Amino acid sequence: MTKLIKPDQFLAHYIYEKQTNPDARIVMRSYQKRVVSTIDHIVELSHGDRDVVSTENDWGIVEELLKFFANQWPHEFNEFKASIPDIRSTRNDGGYSKSKEIKYVMAVPPRLERMIRVIFPMQQWDKKFVNKFVKRLPMFKVG
Repeated sequence: MTKLIKPDQFLAHYIYEKQTNPDARIVMRSYQKRVVSTIDHIVELSHGDRDVVSTENDWGIVEELLKFFANQWPHEFNEFKASIPDIRSTRNDGGYSKSKEIKYVMAVPPRLERMIRVIFPMQQWDKKFVNKFVKRLPMFKVG
C-alpha cells in the first residue's frame, strides 16, 4: 500500500528561513480536515479580482465567512449574539448618540470584520455598505 503525501508548498520558504536565520523557530500546526476544506472552499469562491462587496457572489462569500466564523469560534459568536440586545438598549431612539451626531447602525465582531477585510481590502464601511449589510444580515443591526 502506497501512501501519497502532498508536498508542503512552503518548504522552500522554511529552508530559506533556516539558512538566513538558524535560530528561527518554525512551528508546524495541524488543523482539522473540515477547517482546511472550508477555508479552501472560501478561497476558491473568492478567487479572482475582489476589492469590494458588490455582486451577489460577493455577498455569498460574506455569508460563507459568517458561517465559518460561527462554526470555528462558536463561543465568541454566541457571546456576540447575546450582547446585541445590550448594545441596542444602550442606543437612543433610532440608534443616535446623545449628541445626535453619530448614528449606530450595526455591530460586527472584530474577527469577522478582519476576515471580510482580507478578501475585500478596498471595501469602505460607509453608509451604503453598512445599510446593505444589515439588510442582508439583520442580526447585526443595532440602531
